[in-house]
Amino acid sequence: MRYTTWKTIVLAALLIALPATHAATGESAGHDLRKVGEGEFRWFGLPIYKASLWADEQVSRDRLFGSRLMLTLEYDRTISKQRIVDTTLGEWQRISDEQLERQRRWAELMLNILPDVRPGDRLSSLMIPGEETRFYLDGAEIGRIDDPDFGPEFLSIWLDRNTRSNKLRKKLLADMRAVS
Repeated sequence: MRYTTWKTIVLAALLIALPATHAATGESAGHDLRKVGEGEFRWFGLPIYKASLWADEQVSRDRLFGSRLMLTLEYDRTISKQRIVDTTLGEWQRISDEQLERQRRWAELMLNILPDVRPGDRLSSLMIPGEETRFYLDGAEIGRIDDPDFGPEFLSIWLDRNTRSNKLRKKLLADMRAVS
């Protein structure tokens, strides 16, 4: 009888730990992606979030948006969804204002999807080339934007050469191969 009780306790502990192990990988296991880089974003010395970039095996710097990419941000601060969306729109306009009306429509869609975040929350965006971008909070899907142009534009905030933080960009792309 004691052996059965011990066995049940161990099985329950493993089942509880399994989702935590999956979450620690940046949700990559469910999408067959590998981590290609990670870094931290700070603003005036204050930690804002830790970022990690996940990609298909065939991804290269030369064809960055031709493969699935997932960016995961683990927040160190409480930030409202309005602030996240306003910052996103501001960064798009800072990098390139060519699609201003389209970016405003995307911002409205994001306001309907994204939550306010607290320290420890993990917000991920999975770009599927030519299709859509899916958003996840702590591994659970919270919404999609069904516009194939959204994903590359959104990820450009971190991956474009004109990003606000080239140091973070270099760390996110650290393990990505270049193809000639």
